[in-house]
Amino acid sequence: MKVRRIHHENGDGQNEIELDFTPCMKNADDSLLCMWIMRLLAAKRGQKIIFSPKPYKDAAGNGLHHHILLRDVKTGANVFMNPDFKGDVKNPADDMQRLSEICKYGIAGLLKYADDITAVFAASHETFIRLQPGFEAPINKAWDFSNRTALVRVPRTSIEMTRFEYRGGDLSGSIHMYGAVLLAAVLKGIEEKLPLPPNANFNVEHMSPEELAKHNIMPVPLSFAKCIKVLKSSEFLKECIGPEMVEYLIERDEAAQKESP
Repeated sequence: MKVRRIHHENGDGQNEIELDFTPCMKNADDSLLCMWIMRLLAAKRGQKIIFSPKPYKDAAGNGLHHHILLRDVKTGANVFMNPDFKGDVKNPADDMQRLSEICKYGIAGLLKYADDITAVFAASHETFIRLQPGFEAPINKAWDFSNRTALVRVPRTSIEMTRFEYRGGDLSGSIHMYGAVLLAAVLKGIEEKLPLPPNANFNVEHMSPEELAKHNIMPVPLSFAKCIKVLKSSEFLKECIGPEMVEYLIERDEAAQKESP
């Protein structure tokens, strides 16, 4: 496990730990190991680490953002970058040229299956308290370049590190299953060659529901009831994680719904 950097976040005593790029399931293993080590170190100092989505109502919550980069297994090349790119990575006018067609399909896959992804990782009532405007917890299915109000963000990096970030998740559910479903959504988008909608080059959080509807931007499910409805109807999840696991998630959410305050 390698840590890229640690930096202070929005909340009091809140910090972000960025782990190095690794394959999907190794990344999930590393995330759990990191949490375990942090808890042990905190306990030695008489402190407590909180990873839950929204421990304090009026403060920033805890998310789990995933940067996704896909490489060719034979050559190691980043298939999300446009190998013919001739522009300037620092020039916003050249942003779209950086992305390969495969990259665009992958982003479209995350947007299409964002409801399914949310239904998988959301295991706590705190998830839906966290997913509110104003706390860098995007709820609307939109994408853009370096726009932290969009659910999927394409950071400005070197062309060799072209990637995108899914910003909606948290640690309340299975990290391994969350990572697997993210990857499956990207691959499904590539398989189906899904068209990429226009990027949302505006502050998504400041727009009214009517304005978002004009841009065909809809929110992810924001309650257990809505997640259960998604789980019961999702053919994508049945294919991805199997009907038995989907049934488990339905039972998990129904139990959590009864216990929610």
